[in-house]
Amino acid sequence: MTLILASGSAARRQMLAGAGLEFSVIPADLDETAIIQAARQQKKSALECAQILADEKALSVSKINPRALVIGSDQIMQCEDMWLEKALNTEQARQKLKFLRSKTHEAISAVSVVQDGKILWRYTE
Repeated sequence: MTLILASGSAARRQMLAGAGLEFSVIPADLDETAIIQAARQQKKSALECAQILADEKALSVSKINPRALVIGSDQIMQCEDMWLEKALNTEQARQKLKFLRSKTHEAISAVSVVQDGKILWRYTE
């Protein structure tokens, strides 16, 4: 059976490779910003939003690879009721780190496994 990671994340690739799994990488082509904005408008929690993103990534890649097991994953950092998205450059990363300094924050991770357009398993922490 084919296993596909629906993410371009180097960390996620390393985790799967470290587990001894053979897999392909096909990053999902999604407008993550639109998904996040919709989740915020619907008053979803960061945990719910991370799961929606993981689901959507896996579902979108599953559409073009229906027989494969597709793993979608995402992470949202939350601090003071703010959701911090990935920094796009060094300056943004610097600003985010300054904001986070001496503050409690959470990294919320979600994963989904999809086959034939059906969610088989999901987990959020």
